[in-house]
Amino acid sequence: MSSPTVAAAIPEAAKDGLISNLIDYIGKIDSPPRFRNIYEAVQYFELQRGNAGMLPPVLNSLQPSTAVLGTPSFTLRVLGDNFDPASQIIWNGSAEPTTFVSKSELTTGVNMDTAIHAVPIPITVTSGFGVVSNELIFNFLPAVEPEVEAEEIITTEKDPARPPTPYIPTKK
Repeated sequence: MSSPTVAAAIPEAAKDGLISNLIDYIGKIDSPPRFRNIYEAVQYFELQRGNAGMLPPVLNSLQPSTAVLGTPSFTLRVLGDNFDPASQIIWNGSAEPTTFVSKSELTTGVNMDTAIHAVPIPITVTSGFGVVSNELIFNFLPAVEPEVEAEEIITTEKDPARPPTPYIPTKK
């Protein structure tokens, strides 16, 4: 007697490394079930997630979405949908240590000591199945320098061959 055939829809983006992604995913959940084959595992996870197939993670917003250079480090909240316990935040092309909060929230720490340029940073999420989300942009903003006000400028030299040296009186 042969075992029943289980049909599973596997998106093209998820086929590469599917087995290793499933093993990684199973390793991150409590009391993982046992499967006879990869198709059974895929079907199980599709049913667990309530999906007809492996839906890609969807990013809706970043909180915060900007940071000024020179400010303290912080926790970045990535809000969206279809996150799983093995999802990872991809920051400028590199996987970051990611905390799974819920199906709609992931977090990671942002070390501001490593931020030296005011540049946009692409953010995506990769699911435990290797499916990649849409992209949102996190922006580092330049530090704002305080403005210095001068009450008046007085020149102290009268030689026409030399430009005057400014003198800025101090407040008393």
